[in-house]
Amino acid sequence: ETASPGLFPNGYQPYLTYTAEDANVAGGLKYASDVLGAFDLGVSFGTNETGRTVYSTLNPSWGAASPTEFYLGSWKNRTTSVTLDYSRDLPATFASNAVISAGALYRNEHWATADFGDYIGYTTGPLGGSTVASLYGPGGAYSAFASQFPGVNFATDTSVIPATGSSTSGLQPVDASSVSRRVLGGYAGVDFKLLDRIDVGLTARYEDYSDFGDTTTYRATARYEFSPAFAVRGTVSSGFHAPSIAALGQQTTGYTSTFTNNGSSVLTPGRTRLFRSADPLAANFGAKPLEPEESTTYSLGFVVRPDETSSITVDAYRLDIKDVITNSDPVQGATVSAAYARIGLAGYTQASYYLNAWDAKTEGVDVVGRKQLELGAGRLELTAATSFLNTDVRNINDT
Repeated sequence: ETASPGLFPNGYQPYLTYTAEDANVAGGLKYASDVLGAFDLGVSFGTNETGRTVYSTLNPSWGAASPTEFYLGSWKNRTTSVTLDYSRDLPATFASNAVISAGALYRNEHWATADFGDYIGYTTGPLGGSTVASLYGPGGAYSAFASQFPGVNFATDTSVIPATGSSTSGLQPVDASSVSRRVLGGYAGVDFKLLDRIDVGLTARYEDYSDFGDTTTYRATARYEFSPAFAVRGTVSSGFHAPSIAALGQQTTGYTSTFTNNGSSVLTPGRTRLFRSADPLAANFGAKPLEPEESTTYSLGFVVRPDETSSITVDAYRLDIKDVITNSDPVQGATVSAAYARIGLAGYTQASYYLNAWDAKTEGVDVVGRKQLELGAGRLELTAATSFLNTDVRNINDT
């Protein structure tokens, strides 16, 4: 980082620390009988608050009056969930070892800005907007500090003193947000054996999101045992992942600098913002409301058991994900600055947001070997595993 006369004449390197406060409580009831089957009711509640503090830094616009550490604020989230699971063995008919299962889910999620950062960390002090030459050059209020930097000509330095913390600034009132979500769901499934050699599992799940509508996913598995020493297995399943409520609600406003060198280095300060994707202002930079990620998975493999104490499994798989969610790289340039000016945020130079960036296809193979050894009165279990995979990115969103 740049040196700061009066506070860090030899330069400074900011560093962050994180604090987290977690609280969780869970309970449940179970009941089982041969006639009715097994019931499992679970209730859980959890909260988390994560805060950040930056040390060895300063807000240059406050000069020597700036603190050298800032609390950057915190976010909090809480989740309440209620689940009810049911299973029951079925009488033997065309299939044996048949088990039906079903369940219901209620989940409530809440995410919000908890605390704002230190006010002096993101506000403009009396030196903000001044040039280095006017402050540290001849006749400037801080010209006495120039002697700490022999060979530096402050008189010709037109760099502008940044208006906020030089490493990162805290959460501001403009970044405040609160997002909630309610999820209702249910599932039903059956597992059974056919002809003493084929194991089959079928499950369907339905979920309704208060913010992303409803969805139905499935999972189908099969396993064929040629002998106790060799079997093949396969799975086909679909998935649905709604954007996290943190990704939907988070906004941060910070500081950035642009350096140019036309014979001498000049620093030009600017502002940057991580926008909420659904914010109408973010549309000026190409943002669109987030869509859920959807996936399909295929796997096929085999199991080898040379004896009762060892096994080898090999599974090949393919995972297709549509609309992968990630954070965009900051966009900048004259067009971005002009867009900021149109929406009343002059002085901002970079924008970013979460987006559905691309579709991804991952193909791979997992290999796992296990060996169990009897050692006198004890037992030693050895496991070795390796994985090979390749991911292709397609349909890249170029907004």
